[in-house]
Amino acid sequence: SEIKIVDLSTGETKTLAIDIPEDEGADSKIVGEAAELDWSRRNGLLLFQIDDTKHQAFYSIDLETGRQTLLLNTGYNPNALITTPRWSPVDDAVYFCRMKVKGQAIMDLMKQEIDPKAVEAVGDPVVVLSGLPMSELEFSISADGSTFLYERETKYSNLFLLTVKGEEGALEVEERQLTQGTTWKSRAQISPDGDRIVFGMSDGDHSNIYTMPLPDGALEGGTVQSPKQLTFLGATNDHPVWSPDGKEIAFYSTHGGTPRIWRVSNAGGQAEPFANTEFEPWVSDHLAWAPGGKIIYRSTGIRNFSVFDPASGKRSTLIVDDSLGYVFEALWSPDGSQIVFFWNRDSARPPSMGLWVKSVSDGSMRKLGDGAVSSLGWTADGKWIWVFKYRVSKGGGGPSNIFKINVSSGEREDWIEKPYKGFNTDQCTITPDGRKLVCSKPERHADAWIVENFDPSQD
Repeated sequence: SEIKIVDLSTGETKTLAIDIPEDEGADSKIVGEAAELDWSRRNGLLLFQIDDTKHQAFYSIDLETGRQTLLLNTGYNPNALITTPRWSPVDDAVYFCRMKVKGQAIMDLMKQEIDPKAVEAVGDPVVVLSGLPMSELEFSISADGSTFLYERETKYSNLFLLTVKGEEGALEVEERQLTQGTTWKSRAQISPDGDRIVFGMSDGDHSNIYTMPLPDGALEGGTVQSPKQLTFLGATNDHPVWSPDGKEIAFYSTHGGTPRIWRVSNAGGQAEPFANTEFEPWVSDHLAWAPGGKIIYRSTGIRNFSVFDPASGKRSTLIVDDSLGYVFEALWSPDGSQIVFFWNRDSARPPSMGLWVKSVSDGSMRKLGDGAVSSLGWTADGKWIWVFKYRVSKGGGGPSNIFKINVSSGEREDWIEKPYKGFNTDQCTITPDGRKLVCSKPERHADAWIVENFDPSQD
């Protein structure tokens, strides 16, 4: 971790090394990466944030001497994450955002007073503005300290059924809306029998698990029925997945204060947690159960998955490798004998980024294809994998498409272009024949707002 400063008139570069001491206000060394730089206006200091899984801290660094000073360390609290530290106009305070984990991005603007001469914190942080629906977690304060500028947003999403019709080479996608309203619906999954979907829905303070039939149970035509709520846990409950027989649904929940994997009957009733499935809530971005029999979930950061056996209560590590990289979208094959995943393996030890398949029986792994790809699902016979390909052009973007890749030969067959703007595999589920997708389509509305005289202590 280094901070580089470039003189715009001469082009000269100065490098400041970041080296957090062991005993600097923490029970262990902070090993995260520096971010969120902000210049002081008077004291020749840079403000920056550094986080890891145990700490969230703000430091200043002297541009002349390189001396680093801890200003605030809140520890790691997933229900009160802090971000965006900014100096006050006279360097006597640091303003920052404290995020409340809810359905929307709700923030409190906080203030930590600073002794500008000693460059050290004075007292504890206080709330300046509460309940701000901020979007980009960025804000600005005017030079006289009187006005606060931020972006306010409203986000919601609804589920849509996408039906692929026609013959290969002349396919068309028809779209039908399944849900209504301005709540956030996410992580829909089609049941093993193809008749129902399960998804998470947020009401603002909490999220719960819902299920609903697909129209007529035949995936097309008929009346769209209302969702049925399955959980009532007063917490964050999300990422639902079907059991192999479709009788149960696994999901993650923060109920009780300790995030775990839970399960509930597809008909509703009492939900209960799985033992030995604790994990950090900030890493919970994926679950997979059917048809493998065991539950794959992220438990230790974005570099690996755990594989949990509901029958024995034991869990193991998906990938055992000292060049781990980043792993996403792990999915079982139809017979449960293989697992496909995207692996951004350490580029220093090729091969690197691409789609990989692991054998459950002997643990062997092989690469199917290169590039930024995400697995959507398997065909029913287990011979092909549906894949979403992110195409990158020199202009910084480009078209994306869905295709399938043969597990044995690596052969690829194109299917459809990206069906809508903002399409992402973590918000879509696909049937084995590739003819139906259920996707969560986000909507976002944002405006710029100012708050005058936002900090009464500045009067």
